[in-house]
Amino acid sequence: MLKHLFALGLICFMLVGCDDSGSLEVVAERDEKHFNRGQLKLSQQRYDEALGAFLKVIEKRREAPESHLEAGRLYQDYLGDPVAAIYHYRKYLEYMPNSDEAPMVKQMIEEAKKDFARQLPGKPYDDDIDRLDLLEIIESVREENLELKRQLAA
Repeated sequence: MLKHLFALGLICFMLVGCDDSGSLEVVAERDEKHFNRGQLKLSQQRYDEALGAFLKVIEKRREAPESHLEAGRLYQDYLGDPVAAIYHYRKYLEYMPNSDEAPMVKQMIEEAKKDFARQLPGKPYDDDIDRLDLLEIIESVREENLELKRQLAA
């Protein structure tokens, strides 16, 4: 009798939990209802509600890189919390280190670090941050200038 119940339970599990290919069905992160709700709230500029939705996805899933990225952007751009933004950006990079967005996310971490330094009382790093910003601009202009010279030479 026990064998029959076990076999029946196993058959039910296979029928309910598997798709035609025989593997368990997993919902993609972007198809999660809370992720879609977060995108909707973001488009409505309801940032606190959008963040709550993305954090629910993060809580629900073991890996949620897209939700970490969205949460990081919200913390940095709208909620003024660069430390929380850095955490979520790093979680994104942990799950997606070789993604096309990884270089952009690394740059976002650097910007969040600067934002954090600007928030410190007494502004101890203002001159250094301004200097770093100017050095980045100079490097960008230098690279653009070299590219234009290459195009002219060609």
